[in-house]
Amino acid sequence: MKKKELYNEEVTVFWGGPVEEKQIYILHSEEYENETTKNYEGISITRDYKILFDIAENKGPQRYLIILGYSGWADGQLEGEIDIDHWILSELDTQIIFEKESINKWLKAYENSFIRL
Repeated sequence: MKKKELYNEEVTVFWGGPVEEKQIYILHSEEYENETTKNYEGISITRDYKILFDIAENKGPQRYLIILGYSGWADGQLEGEIDIDHWILSELDTQIIFEKESINKWLKAYENSFIRL
Protein backbone atom coordinates (compact mmCIF):
# COMPACT_ATOMS: atom_id res chain seq x y z
CA MET A 1 0.00 0.00 0.00
CA LYS A 2 1.40 3.40 -0.95
CA LYS A 3 1.86 6.16 1.61
CA LYS A 4 -0.80 8.31 -0.07
CA GLU A 5 -3.34 5.47 0.20
CA LEU A 6 -2.58 5.08 3.91
CA TYR A 7 -3.57 8.69 4.51
CA ASN A 8 -7.00 7.95 3.06
CA GLU A 9 -7.75 5.32 5.72
CA GLU A 10 -10.17 6.40 8.45
CA VAL A 11 -9.79 5.08 12.00
CA THR A 12 -11.25 6.19 15.31
CA VAL A 13 -8.69 7.44 17.82
CA PHE A 14 -9.58 7.73 21.51
CA TRP A 15 -8.08 10.12 24.04
CA GLY A 16 -6.63 8.09 26.91
CA GLY A 17 -5.75 11.00 29.15
CA PRO A 18 -3.44 13.96 29.68
CA VAL A 19 -0.18 12.03 30.23
CA GLU A 20 2.05 11.52 27.17
CA GLU A 21 -0.70 12.64 24.79
CA LYS A 22 1.56 12.10 21.77
CA GLN A 23 2.25 8.47 22.71
CA ILE A 24 0.10 5.92 20.88
CA TYR A 25 -1.31 2.83 22.57
CA ILE A 26 -3.18 0.17 20.63
CA LEU A 27 -5.21 -2.32 22.65
CA HIS A 28 -5.84 -5.31 20.43
CA SER A 29 -6.69 -8.97 20.07
CA GLU A 30 -3.96 -11.48 20.84
CA GLU A 31 -3.29 -12.91 17.38
CA TYR A 32 -1.16 -9.90 16.37
CA GLU A 33 2.30 -9.26 17.76
CA ASN A 34 5.35 -7.14 16.98
CA GLU A 35 8.48 -6.26 18.96
CA THR A 36 6.66 -3.80 21.26
CA THR A 37 3.61 -5.97 22.00
CA LYS A 38 2.83 -6.92 25.61
CA ASN A 39 0.31 -9.71 26.18
CA TYR A 40 -2.02 -9.81 29.16
CA GLU A 41 -4.95 -12.08 30.02
CA GLY A 42 -7.12 -11.97 26.89
CA ILE A 43 -5.79 -8.68 25.51
CA SER A 44 -2.59 -7.22 24.10
CA ILE A 45 -1.12 -3.72 23.85
CA THR A 46 1.30 -2.40 21.26
CA ARG A 47 2.94 1.05 21.50
CA ASP A 48 4.54 1.18 18.05
CA TYR A 49 2.88 3.39 15.42
CA LYS A 50 3.92 0.85 12.74
CA ILE A 51 0.91 -1.24 13.75
CA LEU A 52 -1.20 1.44 12.04
CA PHE A 53 0.38 0.54 8.71
CA ASP A 54 -0.37 -3.14 9.37
CA ILE A 55 -4.00 -2.27 10.20
CA ALA A 56 -4.33 -0.19 7.02
CA GLU A 57 -2.90 -3.06 4.96
CA ASN A 58 -5.17 -5.66 6.66
CA LYS A 59 -2.12 -7.30 8.28
CA GLY A 60 -2.86 -6.02 11.77
CA PRO A 61 -4.99 -7.39 14.61
CA GLN A 62 -8.58 -8.39 13.91
CA ARG A 63 -9.87 -6.15 16.72
CA TYR A 64 -8.20 -3.00 18.02
CA LEU A 65 -8.68 0.27 19.87
CA ILE A 66 -6.32 3.17 19.15
CA ILE A 67 -5.57 5.51 22.07
CA LEU A 68 -3.40 8.62 22.46
CA GLY A 69 -2.10 9.35 25.95
CA TYR A 70 -3.11 7.83 29.27
CA SER A 71 -4.33 8.79 32.73
CA GLY A 72 -2.25 8.33 35.85
CA TRP A 73 -2.78 8.62 39.58
CA ALA A 74 -0.65 9.31 42.64
CA ASP A 75 -0.26 6.59 45.29
CA GLY A 76 -3.68 5.83 46.79
CA GLN A 77 -5.53 8.33 44.57
CA LEU A 78 -7.28 5.76 42.38
CA GLU A 79 -8.29 3.69 45.40
CA GLY A 80 -9.74 6.83 46.99
CA GLU A 81 -11.73 7.60 43.85
CA ILE A 82 -13.07 4.03 43.79
CA ASP A 83 -14.06 4.34 47.47
CA ILE A 84 -16.24 7.37 46.68
CA ASP A 85 -17.80 5.64 43.67
CA HIS A 86 -16.10 7.71 40.96
CA TRP A 87 -15.19 4.45 39.21
CA ILE A 88 -16.89 1.14 38.62
CA LEU A 89 -15.14 -2.19 38.36
CA SER A 90 -16.09 -4.97 35.99
CA GLU A 91 -14.58 -8.10 34.52
CA LEU A 92 -12.37 -7.70 31.46
CA ASP A 93 -14.72 -8.03 28.49
CA THR A 94 -13.07 -7.74 25.08
CA GLN A 95 -16.49 -7.55 23.42
CA ILE A 96 -17.07 -4.25 25.23
CA ILE A 97 -13.54 -2.94 24.73
CA PHE A 98 -13.61 -3.51 20.97
CA GLU A 99 -17.25 -2.48 20.50
CA LYS A 100 -17.41 -0.29 17.38
CA GLU A 101 -20.21 1.90 18.73
CA SER A 102 -18.58 3.75 21.62
CA ILE A 103 -21.89 5.03 22.93
CA ASN A 104 -22.78 1.46 24.00
CA LYS A 105 -19.54 0.70 25.86
CA TRP A 106 -20.17 2.58 29.08
CA LEU A 107 -23.69 1.23 29.59
CA LYS A 108 -22.52 -2.34 28.95
CA ALA A 109 -19.57 -1.93 31.33
CA TYR A 110 -21.89 -0.54 34.00
CA GLU A 111 -24.28 -3.47 33.56
CA ASN A 112 -21.32 -5.84 34.08
CA SER A 113 -19.94 -3.96 37.08
CA PHE A 114 -19.26 -5.49 40.46
CA ILE A 115 -21.76 -4.91 43.23
CA ARG A 116 -19.96 -3.82 46.38
CA LEU A 117 -21.25 -5.13 49.71
